[in-house]
Amino acid sequence: MEASPPFTPSPFDEGDEQAAPRTEDGLGVLILAPTSNDASLTARFLEKAGFTAKICPSVDDLCDQSRAGCGAMLLAEEALVNGAGNKLIEILEEQPSWSDLPLMLITASGVTPQTRARQITALGEMGNVSMIERPVRPETLVSSCEVALRSRRRQYQVRDLLSKLEGMMLQIQQQARVFDTTLSSISDFTYIFDRSLRFIYANRATLELLGLELKDVVGKTFSELPYPRGLAVRLERQIEHVFQTGEILRDETAYTNPAGRTGYYEYIFTPVLGNDGEVEVVAASTRDTSERRRNEEALREADRRKDEFLAMLAHELRNPLAAVTNAAALLESPNLEDRSWAADVITRQNGQLTHLIDDLLDVSRITVGKIRLREEVLDVALVLDRACEGAHLLIHERGHQLIKKYETGKLWIKADPTRMEQIALNLLTNAAKYTPSGGRIELMASKVEGEVRVVVKDNGVGIASHLLPEMFKLFAQGERSIARSEGGLGIGLTIVQRLVEMHGGRIEALSEGLNQGSSFVIHLPMVAAPFVQQTERPVNGQTSTRRVLIVDDNVDTANSMARLLKRVGHGVEVAYDGPQALEKARQHLPEIVLLDIGLPGMDGFEVARRMRLEPSCEKCVIIAVTGYGQPKDRRRAINAGCHHHLVKPVNIDELKRLIRGEPMPSLVE
Repeated sequence: MEASPPFTPSPFDEGDEQAAPRTEDGLGVLILAPTSNDASLTARFLEKAGFTAKICPSVDDLCDQSRAGCGAMLLAEEALVNGAGNKLIEILEEQPSWSDLPLMLITASGVTPQTRARQITALGEMGNVSMIERPVRPETLVSSCEVALRSRRRQYQVRDLLSKLEGMMLQIQQQARVFDTTLSSISDFTYIFDRSLRFIYANRATLELLGLELKDVVGKTFSELPYPRGLAVRLERQIEHVFQTGEILRDETAYTNPAGRTGYYEYIFTPVLGNDGEVEVVAASTRDTSERRRNEEALREADRRKDEFLAMLAHELRNPLAAVTNAAALLESPNLEDRSWAADVITRQNGQLTHLIDDLLDVSRITVGKIRLREEVLDVALVLDRACEGAHLLIHERGHQLIKKYETGKLWIKADPTRMEQIALNLLTNAAKYTPSGGRIELMASKVEGEVRVVVKDNGVGIASHLLPEMFKLFAQGERSIARSEGGLGIGLTIVQRLVEMHGGRIEALSEGLNQGSSFVIHLPMVAAPFVQQTERPVNGQTSTRRVLIVDDNVDTANSMARLLKRVGHGVEVAYDGPQALEKARQHLPEIVLLDIGLPGMDGFEVARRMRLEPSCEKCVIIAVTGYGQPKDRRRAINAGCHHHLVKPVNIDELKRLIRGEPMPSLVE
């Protein structure tokens, strides 16, 4: 059948005015006509009507152009021959879900409805097909194109909306991943509830606490999860309260999870408001406060111990001070026996005060790591013998029996001799104090599994079992005697334990209970015996008297020290300030200068520096004698030119040895 033009002659003849554009980019009409003449005629008509038209010479070109994008297709039924319809169906089936490309099919006149239905069906179920019967009226063609392009325009709007929604969905998914990753990276338990009080989210920490997967938690309430009934009801009521009031709620509770781990938890329920101001969800966060509560309890306990210690310190200081005050009054007595007795009391109580202060300094130095050990290979027996000598008077006064079980030259350790003697002396003194008169004290040393084991055992008041773990804690004295008649600061055993540990050892306290005695066992690394035993000797053998200059603004301190040194044969001069000290140094050429640092005006550091410039003091030994005992004070004294640094009150025997030229060990850097 000869093809006829798609429509009757148009009123839009050559020369007619061009219509306003009806389409935009991407919404053109693709034309597939039986002949090129029909295609050109149709294209010119559509363009004059304001449409964008493009001629496709074949079905293949039509398919390619449609893939690039178009608003609609206009084709004659004659073009759908030789499988062209199948190709067109493939194109229509390839469309994305938003696309329903309009297809206008120009058919012959007089086609029955059944034939038309078969033609539409032949184009596939996805075809958005409209039939235009010949002869085509211009108004019909224009109207069909407008309807088709309007439909296509809406499809593009749907496409853009779907693309925007897809982008928003990707953004939401990314935010959800960031949200979940962030909340799962923290140790706090984070979770969210909807208005039915059901979980809609729980982070990893929450799931691990419950021992469940997210799918097992979401959609369930507290009552449906492994929570105690009473706790679950309480939490659900609190969440409901937040939904009703919009108020933040804070609380804390104990909880034992399914694995049996018990902890204490602090939680907060926070309302999340929607645009209408109503609570949409409740966000919750829970923190495990078990460690914090333990630390707080430890701090409270430490504070309590500190208060007890300060009260005990005041008590322990008042006792010797009271005795010294009374003895000082008796020194004015004309009775020689009273004065002698008073002097003995002052000496003993001064020793007690010095011991208290030394303990305080030791525990402070150990705590901040300022103790330096001067280690050497030691015979354990010799160390224990020296400790026994130190405790002899107390043991003798109490009528105790001291039994020693160790041999000389059998056990060797690498340790600081002064500190090891301090350890053993402390334990012996404690045993003597806490054992009723006439008791039995055993001091034993042996080799056990490559270690040296030293045991101090008594048959005294013993230690209650609940106090054993507390014995080495700072300020823990332990109620070892009902009346606490022995006193003490309760820091001696702390010092002992720290010193033992600094030597690489350990110490333990053992007791069967009150009135069952106690044992303190020290374990220390054992070393081989030295090939040559060196005995300690003075740096020089000088025993002659020395010329000594004492510089101190405290008149009583300076004069009393001068009397003591004169009694042992030294020549002594006294100065009470810096300028006077420099003048007397030029006049008397001292060999030894005992220099107080806290002088008024020109302090001791400046005096030492100036003395170093004096020819009269070129070879003199300057000993700083001061109440400032920190390591920085010692360094300042040495930098100023002092040779030694002693802390008040000075041990007279040590001072005498130092004046004679014997070395005095210093353990603090």
